Amino acid sequence: MTNRSKDTAGGRSDNLVERWVTGQPSGNKTLVSGDTANTLGIQAHFLRPGTYTAYFTFEPLDSLTAPPTIAPVRIEATIEWMVGGNTVTRRVSIVNGTSIQGVCESVRIVVRDVTVPVGATVTLGIRYNVSVSVAPGARGSYETPPILCESTSISILAGNVFVGAIPQNVGAKSILVMVATPSGVPIAEQACQVAQVNSAFVPLGQYDPRAFAWAPVLPGASNFQLFNNSPVTLLFAVVFGIDG
Repeated sequence: MTNRSKDTAGGRSDNLVERWVTGQPSGNKTLVSGDTANTLGIQAHFLRPGTYTAYFTFEPLDSLTAPPTIAPVRIEATIEWMVGGNTVTRRVSIVNGTSIQGVCESVRIVVRDVTVPVGATVTLGIRYNVSVSVAPGARGSYETPPILCESTSISILAGNVFVGAIPQNVGAKSILVMVATPSGVPIAEQACQVAQVNSAFVPLGQYDPRAFAWAPVLPGASNFQLFNNSPVTLLFAVVFGIDG
């Protein structure tokens, strides 16, 4: 007769408890806006290679609306999915509900604050809790992919163009460009354009951002251009869709 001792947590036999991971598959920490040196990191090895999903949460501890002006809190996670000696890197912006999946046998995740002051009078030092957990299984099939937002609103004067870099080697597969006027008035036809260009700034594709939700990042594209063909200042926001 086999002797099976009971554990104190759930009353299950030690012999029946399947250990699926070693290391640290979850963690949480209080971070502070403007402090890029303080990070949350986890690393885990899974006994069975497969599809795993990382889940993130974000909870402010200080008011995000009290005066003076609050610098918008921005948080990023760098995820390294590792299998068979190969590493696939992903980088995502964290909001509540962010999740991303990958195929791996090991994973390493580092979460850091990337808040950038906007304007002359801003408040940094906002405290918030951030957590990450990795579990077996695929991410839900959502229309919106994990995102990476590297900048806040981009203001472009009438008749000008803005050039930005498309993130490389982090899984950026699509781009979403939102555009508005400061007063909220409608934008005329062909008043704004988006182009994707290669490293020699040869155009690979150009379109009106109002006609698309997500547009694919074209092969060979290294930069994007935002054209303001209108007689007024336009405000652009650029978000990248990340594979996973």
